[in-house]
Amino acid sequence: MARRVRISIGQATGVAQLLDDDAPRTAELVWRALPLEGQALPSTVGGAEIFLPLPQPLHAPFENQTIYPIPGDLTFYLQPTGAHQAAVSGPERHREVIGFVYGRDAQIYGPVVPLPLNVFATVTEGLHEVATEIVRMRREGFGVLRLSRME
Repeated sequence: MARRVRISIGQATGVAQLLDDDAPRTAELVWRALPLEGQALPSTVGGAEIFLPLPQPLHAPFENQTIYPIPGDLTFYLQPTGAHQAAVSGPERHREVIGFVYGRDAQIYGPVVPLPLNVFATVTEGLHEVATEIVRMRREGFGVLRLSRME
């Protein structure tokens, strides 16, 4: 049976399936790091994406990469220094993040070019509900994003 991750934000919950065949090392590293929880940050230039900075680096290798994410993709990427400056507090540095793409217009950029993203999971349940909640939060203020194992 495929490993699944619960995505919770605000009043909405979705379920994502890990892509163990396409991104086995990234999926395993994220699975081991779960549960993850923190302030959801909106992409300021990347469109319909929110992200969660990781408290500890995973050092995932490049695998199953794209610069064209689709709604429902859960991604892992290195956010370079200078990206999303308005959303960053404290000293600037490269940091690893988990991204969640909830709409069609997402393209995640570094300072100059699109960033390659490891796609390690895809939402299989609740995408519409989670996306609707994120759109509401973009207007009213973001809350906590939680990623947890579904055993």
